[in-house]
Amino acid sequence: MKDATNEAEYIEKLNAAHEFPTMFTFKLIGKNDPEFEDGARDAIRTMYPDLEPSITRRESSKGRHVAVTVVMLVPNAEAVVALYRRFNALPGLHMLM
Repeated sequence: MKDATNEAEYIEKLNAAHEFPTMFTFKLIGKNDPEFEDGARDAIRTMYPDLEPSITRRESSKGRHVAVTVVMLVPNAEAVVALYRRFNALPGLHMLM
């Protein structure tokens, strides 16, 4: 999501595909570093300080990377986009789904 037009289109598609509030899954793949995982938790806490999302992790076979899966209740499509924006800014992020 590079600009406001893309974000607006994505929000429209999210609203067409989901009935909010809904459980939503984010998958982050990045450097196997506590700072990466802590950054993901901090991004969520900034927006939802009282929320305890389900967060699981799985290391790659060589241990250099980690997949972090976040499952949480999101109130609306705008919250999904805001979280994607925060996750995209994480140091060490390689892929976000």
